[in-house]
Amino acid sequence: MRRAPALPPADAAPHNNGPFPPARRMPLIDRKYQRFVFAFFMALLMSCIMSLVITLFNVGLVPDLIPRWLKAWGFAFVVAFPTVSFVAPLVQRLTARVLKDGSQESGRP
Repeated sequence: MRRAPALPPADAAPHNNGPFPPARRMPLIDRKYQRFVFAFFMALLMSCIMSLVITLFNVGLVPDLIPRWLKAWGFAFVVAFPTVSFVAPLVQRLTARVLKDGSQESGRP
């Protein structure tokens, strides 16, 4: 005779994966590479958006827009990734200079 599977405790949080197994986490990258991971994603997204906007501006809605955009995006990313990698520390220092220190209250709202 087969036993019925045991029910989870009443206070157990249900998982909403339906018929799928629980999702596995992506392997994490060591925190020492944070600067380059940030630069990668920033360059990827910015080059994607900017190359699409500039391609649309230059050629309009043409039938071969997608291949033109992907070619521009590839070139833009190759330039953007090293640029963001080297410029980000400078931008962080400039940002720190223009932001008011939280410990210095000016008395104004």
